[in-house]
Amino acid sequence: MTTLKTILLFYALLAIFVAGGLFFKDKGYDYKLLGLFIGLMGLEMIDYVYSTTVLLDISAFFFARYYFFVGFLYGPILWFYVHFSIRGKQQFYRPDAWHLLPLVLAFLYFFDIYILPGEDRLMYMRAHFSDRIMPLNYARALHLLVYSVGLVRFCWKMPAATSRIKKTVTIAIVSIYCFTSFLMAWFTHFAQGWNDFVPYYLIIATIVFMMAYLLYFHPNFLTQLGAKYMHSSISEEQMIQIQGKITASMQEEKLFLERGLNLKRLAQKIDEKPHHISQTFTLLLHESFNDHVNRYRIEFAKCLLTDPTSQQYTIEAIALDAGFNNKVTFNKFFQKFTGMKPSTFKNTHPVSSRK
Repeated sequence: MTTLKTILLFYALLAIFVAGGLFFKDKGYDYKLLGLFIGLMGLEMIDYVYSTTVLLDISAFFFARYYFFVGFLYGPILWFYVHFSIRGKQQFYRPDAWHLLPLVLAFLYFFDIYILPGEDRLMYMRAHFSDRIMPLNYARALHLLVYSVGLVRFCWKMPAATSRIKKTVTIAIVSIYCFTSFLMAWFTHFAQGWNDFVPYYLIIATIVFMMAYLLYFHPNFLTQLGAKYMHSSISEEQMIQIQGKITASMQEEKLFLERGLNLKRLAQKIDEKPHHISQTFTLLLHESFNDHVNRYRIEFAKCLLTDPTSQQYTIEAIALDAGFNNKVTFNKFFQKFTGMKPSTFKNTHPVSSRK
């Protein structure tokens, strides 16, 4: 194994370690998806080292069982990441499965090769590299590029109410994806063999690992950097005033009970600009809009769960009364803020204990 590939293997193992940390952080789907993205890339680098070193001579069992398919997951994962992070998407829906259609088609195309024993698979792929393997390589590269275009378009039309810090983080991650996608397409077209891909993997490993390291070990780095260099259009006194308006709208008017409440609606209610409210959440409250609203909803739901007059209602009905659109989202945030399920909370906080 060459020195460069040893370094690449070290990078891959570190990326997987950091990805695990990101995935299990209690940060919602956006962090889990980012952790999954980095972890899959780390596994791809390990697969590359395996496929281009003496490890392949020891056993060909794993050869070509991973690389061709993982490339069809990067785009969808990052697509969902930006929608959970920026659009406020809170759960997956059945139509989302269409993003996996290219992966399914690629697997069907490759299935007759995939089921061959390791040595036979290796020999077949070497004999049919041009007519069977290269079309799949080009499809993988094209898939990466198509999602690059979609993600760039998303960044271009990012909601105006998005905080500058979130915009910066999202644009940075999308830029890395686009750069590596075009680099992969270039190597796919011009490289003479697998060994020529070493520079590609070293470049993306360095970039991705640095991003993963910052997000895992220094999660507030980007926020602090954005806060330091972001030219805020309002003063701290103005943000404190906005915070007071937000608190009044939640505690006195119970605005959080409105289903589908968004930043634009809150801005209309308290007569402030959306980006000013966004800056207040980021720089003063240090909490996202969704978490802030859902925290109020959970506290309200906790009261309903232990209220003698609400015992005839189901948990789903209480979730709707608290402002949630569905039981799934309610359960997610209840677990996040209380550390237990609504049913567990109800059983451990009997009505008779309330006066």
